[in-house]
Amino acid sequence: MRKIVLIARANLLQLFRDRTALIFMLALPFGLTLVTGFAFGDTTLRDIPVIIVNQDPGPVGTALSRMFASEGLRPLLNVETMTDPDAARARLRADEAAAVILVPPLSDTLPIGQPSTASITLITNPSRPVSSLIVRTILARFTDTLNLSFAAGSLVFQTLAEQNALPQEATALQTLGEAWGASAAQTFAQESAARITFVPLGETQRDFDPIAYFAPSMAIFTLMFTMTQGSNTLLEEREQWTLQRMLATPTRLSTILAGKLIGLWLGGGAQLAILLSASALLFGVSWGNPLAVGVVCFALVVAASSWGLLIAAFARTSSETRTLGVLISMIFGIAAGHFFPRTSLPPWLQQASRISPNAWGLDAFLTLLNGGTLSDILFHTTALFTMALILFGVAAVGARRQFSA
Repeated sequence: MRKIVLIARANLLQLFRDRTALIFMLALPFGLTLVTGFAFGDTTLRDIPVIIVNQDPGPVGTALSRMFASEGLRPLLNVETMTDPDAARARLRADEAAAVILVPPLSDTLPIGQPSTASITLITNPSRPVSSLIVRTILARFTDTLNLSFAAGSLVFQTLAEQNALPQEATALQTLGEAWGASAAQTFAQESAARITFVPLGETQRDFDPIAYFAPSMAIFTLMFTMTQGSNTLLEEREQWTLQRMLATPTRLSTILAGKLIGLWLGGGAQLAILLSASALLFGVSWGNPLAVGVVCFALVVAASSWGLLIAAFARTSSETRTLGVLISMIFGIAAGHFFPRTSLPPWLQQASRISPNAWGLDAFLTLLNGGTLSDILFHTTALFTMALILFGVAAVGARRQFSA
């Protein structure tokens, strides 16, 4: 056990004494976060799947349906109309929609004397934060326009009624105008007449922030480089005959591998801890439940290091390991959506990206950013640990052949 600790400590110190490695591990993710966050924060998407459950046959429901199906929004939104709210929620849970809009019978309740307790409900998909924000913005614009129209109309009715400008025989119209005008003017000054209730799918949705999206993306992206390149020290030490000298002592290969892995885990964990803490302090990113964040970080580090060990176990030279590490890290980063939302990719590629720890880790972090708890990310962390277990098993067979020869 003492040898494992010494090997892990030596590798950890070697990693953090390397200025080039520190720049790559810490400075580069911050730079990439700022550049991608500001450059691609407004990434244009197409065919965002939106489901509308419209239970209002009146003018409000009709206007909302027409606006979302308008020619100007057609390239951006792919709108589907349903009648069953539960079925719509099921589609959302299956990730077949970015948002569900539930419209109650509003037309009969808004233009009367009492403020309506009904509200338009927007249920968002936490795995599609960019698309959810776009739908939320469009819907908010609709309700703002609706409220302004109701307020203007109510003031006109009230003014005409006060000046006795309404026809005398239109007693009902005058009464309606006075009641509507007084109520709507007061309501508009205090709160929106047509309100939106935001209900994320199983968690509390927060406003999408590009920095909050790209901060974990870049942290995971550079973590994969750290893990794959860190495993390369095994082949470098073999080429320099350091590994052979260590094996000539009463030290087993499993002890050396365990020490190397623990050193990698500590280095990767420190890298993520520093990046996430700095993002919270400098950018105001709220990562959510600390325990859940720690579990995600540990699962990510273990899964990423398993890929690094797998490469080192089957590569023939250290240069080959470096090349494969860079290639795999780049492919995983792009497919997982570290530079743009993964929903922009074809569905088959979105599913294929699940072989990488990047995709599972990013989804877990986004879930926590949207208010998720430890129970909400158990599926993600289980997938990461399962991936690590399988890859470590395969890598162990290759390492025994590779480093015992």
